[in-house]
Amino acid sequence: ESYNYLLNKVSSMLAQFDSYHEVFDEGMQFSETAIEANLSENICDIYQDLKDFLLTFRIGTVELMMDALWECKNNFSEYWGQKLVNGLRALHSVRYGDVEIDEEEPKSNRNNSEEDLNVADNWVSKHFNNYLEGEDKTDNDV
Repeated sequence: ESYNYLLNKVSSMLAQFDSYHEVFDEGMQFSETAIEANLSENICDIYQDLKDFLLTFRIGTVELMMDALWECKNNFSEYWGQKLVNGLRALHSVRYGDVEIDEEEPKSNRNNSEEDLNVADNWVSKHFNNYLEGEDKTDNDV
């Protein structure tokens, strides 16, 4: 339930920037169409795994802590490590790409001026602060 809640919140925050073309998918070499992935799903998968790790680690039993650490390292290696770096590339494109985040139009002057950087920073800050100040924030989302 909390996963779906978080997925919907992140997806709505990213809006049209949520989808990106996956280039490191094994099926890509045989596909004639682009394979798409979602930043929101990647972020939530990583969040869920790290949350599970931390909740188990907090118990403080050495055996459980070691199992949690092994599982987290294994999941990073086998599952979400590649999602992390692919998603980072997509986030970088959103932040420094050719589209103004608030206006959805190509940047006329792509020189990453201080004003350009402030627009994207303001967008991220606005959405993050709205989430933190929202009525629907729960202790489980921290």
